[in-house]
Amino acid sequence: SSFFKESQSLIYLKVAQAAFVQLAEVSFHHLHSLSLDWHLKKKLGEVIRSMDRGILACDILMKYLFLWLFPAIGECILVVIIFSVYFDYLPL
Repeated sequence: SSFFKESQSLIYLKVAQAAFVQLAEVSFHHLHSLSLDWHLKKKLGEVIRSMDRGILACDILMKYLFLWLFPAIGECILVVIIFSVYFDYLPL
């Protein structure tokens, strides 16, 4: 059981790192495409802090969805199918 959890974490780590790099590149290019007037009027520290919070929120959401929620739902569906076949209850 712990082997599968560790392998899941390793796979997620590689995907999360790739997604973070892609998101950072897109954000970097977008910030550089904005006008100088925008940069002078905005407080860039607040913008960067908001971006970091958004990235962290997306990371937490993906981690909960793909490492805990989807496997749990899949396991529940598999158990229901196994029980229905084993006990000959197939009105599903």
